[in-house]
Amino acid sequence: MINPVDQINERSHAKRKRALPIFVFIVLVLAIFGVWKSDFAHSLMGSGSATPAALSESASTGSRKNHEKVGVSDVATADIKTSKDPNPPSTERAELNSTPEICGLTSSEAKAFTASKNRSGVTAANRGMAEVISRLVKSNNVREKTLGLFVTTIQASTAAADAERLNTPGCTANQPCFIKPFEVQMQVRSANAEPLVRLALSNGDVSTYAAALYACGSVKSGACTTLSYLHWAEMEPDNAAPWLMAAGEADIRKDNAALINALKRAANAKNYDERIPPLASILSSDLVQSQTPLEQSIIATELKNIGSIVGFQKIAGTLSYCAPAGILEEGRRAMCDALAAKLAEKDETTSGALIASKIGEKLGWSAERLQPLKDELDISVGQNFVTEIDSNKYTCENLVKFNQASQSSLALGLRAANREFVKKSGSSLAEVAAKYRKAMQF
Repeated sequence: MINPVDQINERSHAKRKRALPIFVFIVLVLAIFGVWKSDFAHSLMGSGSATPAALSESASTGSRKNHEKVGVSDVATADIKTSKDPNPPSTERAELNSTPEICGLTSSEAKAFTASKNRSGVTAANRGMAEVISRLVKSNNVREKTLGLFVTTIQASTAAADAERLNTPGCTANQPCFIKPFEVQMQVRSANAEPLVRLALSNGDVSTYAAALYACGSVKSGACTTLSYLHWAEMEPDNAAPWLMAAGEADIRKDNAALINALKRAANAKNYDERIPPLASILSSDLVQSQTPLEQSIIATELKNIGSIVGFQKIAGTLSYCAPAGILEEGRRAMCDALAAKLAEKDETTSGALIASKIGEKLGWSAERLQPLKDELDISVGQNFVTEIDSNKYTCENLVKFNQASQSSLALGLRAANREFVKKSGSSLAEVAAKYRKAMQF
């Protein structure tokens, strides 16, 4: 079988050029430290890509239209459809006139699917997922109930933001309406998080407490004001992850002493567990698995978008202290080196790899130490790119592969899933990364 990356390498310069800016934009935004200080920046990045692989945990909460797709943005196809060239090249004319192969759909249904901007199947997928979530919310098992309430909160707040955007079509960043969806999203999140917050405060379960914090996000009103990452860190003081997030809280309130203390505790902690809610269990549930591959892929994308809200809190404080503008003070170097090494080794999110690489660059790590992290990030971005421009992404074979990859990334973490991907490829990390970099070249 031909390697799909090699197939992409053979595709036209023009098609790569249409899709690549999406992913360049994501990486550039991720490289700007300030964007990680609020969920609003998170939502801004969401409109660009639904990220079937990379940055899925760090760049797709904002725009609900992502979950109406099958893990990819329709920017590339939109560029074709809206082309102002009255005489496009013959290959593009053929692309316009051809009927895509979409798993489980007839030719006419496939045309309708494309015309609807890939929204066909969303209703059935949403019904299936809604039933799973309802069962979880009603469960007497604390962890199951926690998962159901967490997903419910994120879905409700995102839907509210999308509804608000529909009220102001054409709104641009320099208009007052631009911030309104975010404000609505936070209001709805505050209200819907209350049952989960109450559960967290009543049962003392640390995973429930962490899920409640993630559900609240940057909300500082209502029941969410009773929670803090610092309290989570105090609940399990030998876990570095909540200390990194407590550092983010301290950075936001400009408490330098608390920031340094939290980072010091993170550097010395032996364990690392972000306690991300087990979204993979939803995708693997019998009810979801009984749906079509297309419907499963819609649910998989939705779950990855929900999971993407986890990760921002740990970034701001760590980078502001360990990778500031200008020269890094000598007194910070040892602690920052320990933090970067811990993130590189134990954090299974791409945001963790990105923080480690940024700090490593600041500390002057060797190329041998930095390059594997950069290769991981290139593979993650490259996977998105390949999926984005693959005209066969909706075939049964590719949807099954996408669903399996989604299950793996949700269950293991994206970095661990990509390590498995590289291992199965029979190539080295560097070789796989090089193929993706080639695929993304202009």
